[in-house]
Amino acid sequence: MHKNSARGLATETAIAVVHDYIVRAIDDDDVVAMVLLDLSAAFNTVDHNLMLDILRDRFGVKDSALKWFESYLRGRTNVYSTASGTSRPAVLACGVPQCSVMGPIDFIAYIEENVENIDSKTVTHHFYADDIQLFAKMQIANIQPIKCELENTVSTQHCWCSSRRLRLNPVKTKLVWFSSSSKRSKLLNHDTTLHLNTVDIKPVDSVRVLGVQLDCEVNMREHISKIASLCFFHLRRLRQLRQIVSRDVMMRLVCT
Repeated sequence: MHKNSARGLATETAIAVVHDYIVRAIDDDDVVAMVLLDLSAAFNTVDHNLMLDILRDRFGVKDSALKWFESYLRGRTNVYSTASGTSRPAVLACGVPQCSVMGPIDFIAYIEENVENIDSKTVTHHFYADDIQLFAKMQIANIQPIKCELENTVSTQHCWCSSRRLRLNPVKTKLVWFSSSSKRSKLLNHDTTLHLNTVDIKPVDSVRVLGVQLDCEVNMREHISKIASLCFFHLRRLRQLRQIVSRDVMMRLVCT
């Protein structure tokens, strides 16, 4: 896996890249540790001055193009409404609109340099906007040294994010160990917790990655169960429309 694996592609391809990496490693008789870094309010903490410096110094954006980005970022205000009234507009010095066309692009440019802190023979990564996953595959006999390297990488991420005024939340950061069912018992005999200063990141059995639930044995049972449950929920709701819409419309709704 590398940083260009899913460039310009949608979330379906991104999750396919992640899933393929894990399955291939398990087929090679390895186990895989995946850390999902949690950035608190990531899009809202993009510093405008830093963003413009990065565009100019790292990407060579200048003159009218840089002024265009500056006009897009600056001059934004925010107000708060309550039952008692509305606050005065406050000028925003940070943040990019997450649901806009330019917001995700700006954020990707803002953290692009971060990949240089991760590239190594042991720990690899996958970025999709503010969804950041770190991976390390290994033989069970090599868990401890590689786990230490993974811990060092996460610590480096914490320091780098602080330099960009991003807040990495170790409490909400998730860790999962993927393995075959035959290796599961051997894996559980080892210390699989990541120890980061005063925070311990304990492994969980499944995580949600770009809308897909990945479980520790990569059998997709939990994801299929959740999707089936959601489908039945909507089908039960459609029963209420049977007396209102035609049979043709009802069939289309069910198929949809």
